[in-house]
Amino acid sequence: MVYRRVTRGTQSGRGHDVRVRPAALAACAVAAVLTWCGAAGAHLIPEPQFVTTGSVSTLSLAGPNERREPMTGLAVTLPDGLRIVRAHSSDDWAATIDGSTATWRGGPLPYFVDATFVLEIDVVAPPGQLTFETTQLYEGGERVTWPVTLTVLPSA
Repeated sequence: MVYRRVTRGTQSGRGHDVRVRPAALAACAVAAVLTWCGAAGAHLIPEPQFVTTGSVSTLSLAGPNERREPMTGLAVTLPDGLRIVRAHSSDDWAATIDGSTATWRGGPLPYFVDATFVLEIDVVAPPGQLTFETTQLYEGGERVTWPVTLTVLPSA
């Protein structure tokens, strides 16, 4: 067997040997990457991630359906400081607006397939970060909510 020898110091000044198998080290590294990727992929990503106060911006929210059940809707509720101007419908999704919430119904979006939902928003918030909720809707009535954060920049 191949081991990697690592010497570590102790308080007494003498070192001790720790033997680590390269395969075990590689397995730990792969597990860490997969854990990080799973957490990073579990949400909708806004594009752009920066908007300017005093502007009307087009915001795209993209992400996959991460459940085996088909996704049949998406609801986006904006906080104070952001106002929905328009929610764009597409061939598969019909958009409606009710106050600060835009909802798309349709699809259905199969497991692990991506979709993009587009909003035009009026940005009146002061500079800083704003977080809002997106809720994926499913045939059986289940809901999965994800936070989305935007950074508001000062106007030029």
